[in-house]
Amino acid sequence: MKRIIFYIGIVLLTVYVEIMYENFYGTTLLAFEILLFAAMFLLSWYLKRKVSARLEARIPAASRDEEAKITLKLKNRGILPVTKIRFQIEARHTWTSQSEKLPVAASIPARKESAAFCMAYAEHCGRYYFHGTRGKVFDYLGLFSRKISCEGDTFINVLPGFYQMDVEVSGRTRNFPVDGNEYDPHRSGDDPSEIFQIREFRDGDTLQRVHWKLSAKADELMTKELSRPVGCSVLVLIDFHTNKIEKDLLLKANGIFELAAAVSFSLQQANVYHYAAWYDKTQDCVCRSCVQSEEQVYEMADRLLGAVPYTQELDLSEACRMEYPGEHFGSILRIDMRPSVSVNGTEIMALQTENLEAQISGCRLEV
Repeated sequence: MKRIIFYIGIVLLTVYVEIMYENFYGTTLLAFEILLFAAMFLLSWYLKRKVSARLEARIPAASRDEEAKITLKLKNRGILPVTKIRFQIEARHTWTSQSEKLPVAASIPARKESAAFCMAYAEHCGRYYFHGTRGKVFDYLGLFSRKISCEGDTFINVLPGFYQMDVEVSGRTRNFPVDGNEYDPHRSGDDPSEIFQIREFRDGDTLQRVHWKLSAKADELMTKELSRPVGCSVLVLIDFHTNKIEKDLLLKANGIFELAAAVSFSLQQANVYHYAAWYDKTQDCVCRSCVQSEEQVYEMADRLLGAVPYTQELDLSEACRMEYPGEHFGSILRIDMRPSVSVNGTEIMALQTENLEAQISGCRLEV
């Protein structure tokens, strides 16, 4: 608006000079100024019709306390270049209603595509959503602007640190009978559906496990060792229940996500297969991930970061039993929003929301 007022002032000045002075080509200049004004008006509508914008996150993940890059992809289908485009990108963490506005400015050559970038500071673990708002394309003089929309809202998961703590596995958990489609390559068991190995008969072996055909060929007794199924003997419950929406909720997000990732990663490094389960408020269901490899730790964390806190009363353990009936575990861990960890109902650690890496690395987990 200021530019239009200034331009109108120039036109009025031209009219004044034409009236006051002779031999001044004011009429020609005035006609040019009026035609230029009309041309810029029409140009703004033309550029609006020829420009499209889309938000993308080429790498939809970032580490905490780092900057995440958001890409604004622009396309100009017209024969004229676009010299000025402005957007505001709205960034919002899923745990809060507050948002941050990130300004983006760009230009696009004729019949070309272009990309502009904005950097968002990923201060807290969890999921950040990005939405393009207040997009405007300007004519060459900046007199007129037209609103343009931005497609493709996107998000970025801000990952925890996956710190490792010491893990002590009890005999009950290590030898807890489980059902599984895979078998332990290092230890035998009592599952008759799979043979672990065949070896020479020893004192104490039962005759029921003698492999009679191989014994006849080897001219000595050979016995079968049965395989040991491997499966998830530990259940990790991640409870996002909170009594109220607290002011320091984003610090709580750091605490529970960091602790949950550290517990799962440490269990996996100790070769403890486990399930991680939590209540998803947006889908109104219990989500569960099986973790047996390091890659599955990261896959579980990627799903977990979409969870949000809830205030309704919910017995997470009972909800898991109803969702997955007939399953039993050697140990059940619970991680809550304080954040703290309980094993089979007994609290074993409680952390502060600051300096989490040092606290977690100094903890010992007994399952």
